[in-house]
Amino acid sequence: MRPASIFLFGRLYAIAIFAALVANILELFSAKGGGIAYDLLPRLVAVTLINVALWYFVTRRASIIAKWIFVLLIVLATAGVGVSLYYHLLPPGIRGMLATITIGLEIVCVVLLFRPDARAWFRKEPAA
Repeated sequence: MRPASIFLFGRLYAIAIFAALVANILELFSAKGGGIAYDLLPRLVAVTLINVALWYFVTRRASIIAKWIFVLLIVLATAGVGVSLYYHLLPPGIRGMLATITIGLEIVCVVLLFRPDARAWFRKEPAA
């Protein structure tokens, strides 16, 4: 049975994946000239698949490698959002709000991965 931290991680990360997917779809349809930015479609698919794979391997397989890949990607994403905020490059409107919500949820997810019950989960120790 999964510990509470991993269960909550799974829920929050699924919400973050959905929010990022919505933000990326909005970006896809906000191409200049009213068309669809088809060049962004492969990125949308790749990012979503990577996120779903990380979610699966962390929540279902207790993969320590997936945990650290997730942490690394969130550190890089947080730095990117920080730079975007500093230089006022965050997308306006709902896309910027979704990006901020997503990164906030992902930071909470990182914290959850380092709680004692989650550490025991990754070491594959029985629940106490």
